[in-house]
Amino acid sequence: MRTKTLLLFAAVLTLFSNTASSQFNVRYRPTDVVTWSDSVRLTWKNFRVSTSDEIGAKSITHVILDVIPFERKEGNTVFSDRIATVNLVRSKSPYDPIKCDKWDLRYSQLIFDIAELSLRDVLTEDQTNPSTEYRYDTNFDRLYNARLNALKLCTADGQDSAAFLSLEKEVHDRLAATPKHSIYSYLNNNFIDSITNASSVLDFHIGYANANVLGSHRSDFKSFHGMNWGFSLHRKKFRYDLDWEMYEGKFLKESLWYDPELDYTWTANEKVMMLVIKCGLGYSFLTANHRFRITPNAGFSFSDLSQSFTPQNEAPKTNKEKSSSLPGGAGGYCGVDFDWIIRQHVTPMDMYAHTLRFKVFGLYNGHPLLNGPWTLNLGLSYVLTDKTLFRTR
Repeated sequence: MRTKTLLLFAAVLTLFSNTASSQFNVRYRPTDVVTWSDSVRLTWKNFRVSTSDEIGAKSITHVILDVIPFERKEGNTVFSDRIATVNLVRSKSPYDPIKCDKWDLRYSQLIFDIAELSLRDVLTEDQTNPSTEYRYDTNFDRLYNARLNALKLCTADGQDSAAFLSLEKEVHDRLAATPKHSIYSYLNNNFIDSITNASSVLDFHIGYANANVLGSHRSDFKSFHGMNWGFSLHRKKFRYDLDWEMYEGKFLKESLWYDPELDYTWTANEKVMMLVIKCGLGYSFLTANHRFRITPNAGFSFSDLSQSFTPQNEAPKTNKEKSSSLPGGAGGYCGVDFDWIIRQHVTPMDMYAHTLRFKVFGLYNGHPLLNGPWTLNLGLSYVLTDKTLFRTR
């Protein structure tokens, strides 16, 4: 029974290992592949000796495209990248040491070079005409197979030496003139600036808010406390904001507007709620280390007030509160936001970031019942940058 259990556990472990490997694009052992390099040429040691059932072919050059994802960290930024390489698979590339010579090795090397050139052309095409639907594997297979068939046809499968030498020189010259790319060839902090300058980025923010009336002369006034939330759209270095601020404060009877038609029971717990909706425009300055951002901003606002009270005709035991609307008002605001970017994750098509934002602004509300037409507002928010809305490169 114990033996069967161990065998079952080993089978499950083996199955899990194979599944995990496939997720990371590991199709062959590292010792079984040779990655193309302009400084290292193929030798027959990169192939394997053919078996008796492979006598029909002098040599076979089996090339695959491999795309390897990886991440690189720089300070508070994580760059996601993918490197594309063409590899020769040794286990699938046999040769006959009796039939093969140096000319056959040059022919295999030319096939390898054509595969590398095809990859560079595919990546260059995507750099020039980016598309979110671009399929590197499909386009590489199409271009490489077309060129491989043309090579075999043009050189009579390597037998026409003049045609072979001419094509070999052409491929070498094109490799020298064609830059080598990764699929995402950016990997520098300037890319963050390119996102700021060339793309639209959406973020959501939520946090604590505080408002203090300026010009107050009554000792019974206390600051408003509450929360803020909203959205920001970044386009180039401009930022468009839509914010909601909700505050709660406590006042005595003489501090606020009083409706003589309502019957109040004033207590120390009377509350005033204030809702402020802001729509504004800012301009962001990103510091050199991409950790701090300063954004002066200004715009329009609308504020609405309501106060809670307990009517005298309610039974004392119920203590049921009701609400009375106070006059709302339109105004404006101006201020500045200070962002500390805790962590950001950048790819060529989007950017995710976690940020703490401290904001300070003056808000004109025009409410004389607040003992002053201006409030000094402070806030601390957590900002989640969702992603870029449009591809940037």
